[in-house]
Amino acid sequence: MSDQSNRLAAPGIHAIVLGLHLPAGAIGPEAVESDVRVFLVEHANGYVLIDTGLAADPSPIGDRLAELNAGWADVSDILLTHGHPDHTGGLPLVRELAPAATVWGSPDDRYAGATSPLYDSARVRGLEVVSLPGHTPGHVGFVETTTGAVFAGDAVGSADGRLLLAPAMFTVDAAQAARSLQRLATVVTNRLILNHGAEVEDPRRALLELIARTI
Repeated sequence: MSDQSNRLAAPGIHAIVLGLHLPAGAIGPEAVESDVRVFLVEHANGYVLIDTGLAADPSPIGDRLAELNAGWADVSDILLTHGHPDHTGGLPLVRELAPAATVWGSPDDRYAGATSPLYDSARVRGLEVVSLPGHTPGHVGFVETTTGAVFAGDAVGSADGRLLLAPAMFTVDAAQAARSLQRLATVVTNRLILNHGAEVEDPRRALLELIARTI
């Protein structure tokens, strides 16, 4: 197992990689098979789930909970990075499976069902909200305040060990997204956890290089 995989599997933060099918025409002439990551973050009284994925079948999340000797009843909170369907398509079923969980999302994005509002600098179970608009109006990330790990949502992704901008066709305000990248660089230290793509080495340096070549 690589050092990168070891970091992601470290106690406290657990990634679940879900399949993502993009039909022909979504981002190019051919259909694309990709993935999206959601995360379980441990806290003293259970788990926070960050995003729910697109899949109508949330069993991979339930399976990971079972591996952790937990269940849906242990999910105290569901934090949503933004309103795109590959991050929230599973939300209605997840609500049914974890009815006691509080669902949180920015009031500037739309979600299925009621959500408690996430505002910049607010904290939920040790996760501090960082407003990163641009990809969507209400896009947010989170800083795990104990370890400093940063969940970037779709503010940035990765492929082949390099950070990449989110596709322009899925970004509502490119100028605002660029400003959010610069803000992200001020909070990243040791870990930058992405919904699309694996972690990269020296994430702050990688982020500054991305900003230098794209903004």
